[in-house]
Order: sequence, then structure tokens, then C-alpha cells
Amino acid sequence: MPRPIKDDRTGYLKDFPWLGSRLEFMFGDCRPLAPVENRQIVGRWNVNRYEVDVQRADATFLFRCLKSGERRDPIRDIVVEEKDYLAYVVNGQLHRGVLGHTRPRSIFNQNSFLEVEYVVWVTIQSWRHVQPARAGWKFMERVMKVTIYKPPSEGWAELYRTTTLSDTILTEAELQRGASMGYPDYVAIELKLQDLAKQVADDVYSKGLRDQILASHEAGNHGMSTSGAAITVRSYVVSGCIFINLSLGSTQVTFCGFLNEDEHQEEGLRWLGMNSWAGIHGSIPQVEELLSVTKAAWPMASFRQREINGPF
Repeated sequence: MPRPIKDDRTGYLKDFPWLGSRLEFMFGDCRPLAPVENRQIVGRWNVNRYEVDVQRADATFLFRCLKSGERRDPIRDIVVEEKDYLAYVVNGQLHRGVLGHTRPRSIFNQNSFLEVEYVVWVTIQSWRHVQPARAGWKFMERVMKVTIYKPPSEGWAELYRTTTLSDTILTEAELQRGASMGYPDYVAIELKLQDLAKQVADDVYSKGLRDQILASHEAGNHGMSTSGAAITVRSYVVSGCIFINLSLGSTQVTFCGFLNEDEHQEEGLRWLGMNSWAGIHGSIPQVEELLSVTKAAWPMASFRQREINGPF
């Protein structure tokens, strides 16, 4: 089998000798994805590029969920298939996670905190060009990204004991993925965000924010915004919905209400992001701080119609 075109593992073998294992056999379906005529170019198992990174584990990593799927770049006619895998190192040996290991935290359900030396996150990407229907697709390359997570300074046990999902940097996609897997803590966070939406509706939305948005929309405007007290408040009306985005630094949260509440028999706001306006980015304590500052700063006289980028 020909050597891979690019292999970052060689620089890490001294500290992590188990990286020399045949990782391409341990992860994935262990079957060629490329047409036969391409195999002599990229090797039998089509891993022609390895990328390695080393990080220190934190709470966000501990709750991260495995994912699989594909995304397409219609401009370049490229499709990327991506799938995550978990592994761990015990006594210098690399072990692939079992079926129940759907996030790093679950590894410690079957392994002691003391025996796990590293947790390894593997992402395999398969890149291909989209061809006309009869031609199928043209293989480009298969990339294996290996991220080695060292134990935190306080140790695996303390990190596991003291952190909750609320403490991690949350994203809407991660929440939805975790809730779909049936994790109670993810479902609880979604319910918490819906409660926070009701809080914003009572503290800000019903105290002038909605009325200002409606008046601006009747005048033919879609977007409004303001910045002050370190926060940014944006609103955008599209498809009969009012989206409200609040941000403070890198923390942000988005809520949605109906333009015509009578038609939908639903008042107030609910937690919901849309495209470029993230449903959430930040921990629950950070979001609660953001909402507290927003409540204290409202009403904001500078909140008015502006040309802004909507949630598209």
C-alpha cells in the first residue's frame, strides 16, 4: 500500500507511540470509498492525509456529541462526508469506543478515571466532486483528523464530578443532537431556554420592544438594532416571524415570536435560532448574565431601524 500523501503523526510518535497503529483499520467502515482506478493513488483504505492536534480536556469537550453527515458546497460542486469516532488510551494501548460511547463523558461509565490516559476524538472526512447523474461522483481525498485530549490539570474524576452541561459552551446544533439521542441533561437545557424566553418576553419584549418592532415594520422596515451597556440587541422580521438576537461579547441567544399573534394563538417568545443568528452560543450562566444586563438596560433609546444583516 502506498504511503499517505501527508501524515502529521510522525512528529507525535515519541510522546504518543500508539499513533503508529493502523488507525485506518480501527475507525470507519474499513472499506474503500474511491473507485477502483483511484486506489493505487491514495492507498487501499483511502486515508491519504492525517492531521493531529493535542489539547487539554475541558467541560465542553466532556459533553460533546458524536455526529455524522455530509455538507455540500454548491459553488464548487464538492460534497464532504464527515463522521466522528471516540477512542481512549489505557496502558499505552489505543481502544476504540464501544457503541454506548456517544460522547467523551460516557467513556468513564466503563473505565476508571485513573486508568484512562488520553481520550481521542477522530473525525474522518471524505471529499468528492459531484458529477452528472450518470457519472456518479469523483473521489478527491479522505482525511483523518486525530485530536488527543490530555486529562485536565484537576484530573478526569474532578472534571467529571464538578461540571454540568450548563457550564459548557452550548450551540443549538449540539443541543438538538443531544436531545435527539435522549440525553436528559440536553432536554433539560432546552426547557431551561424556553423558560428564559418567557423571562425575556416579560422583562423586555412586552415592555416596548415588540411595539417598536411592529411600528417599524408598518413603516416598511425589517431590521432594528442598538448597542449599549456592552450588549447588542437586534431584531428582524421575516416570514411572519420576529427574531430577537441578544449578544454580549461572544455570548449570544436568539428568540422568536409571531408578527400576528392572533393568527397563531401564541403570545410572547420562544427559543429559536435561524441560520446566521445562533440559537445559543455560550453557557447557561453566561446567557443568564446577558439577559440580566439586557433587562437592566431596557428601554434603550437608541434602538431603531437600521440596515442590518438578517438571519439568513
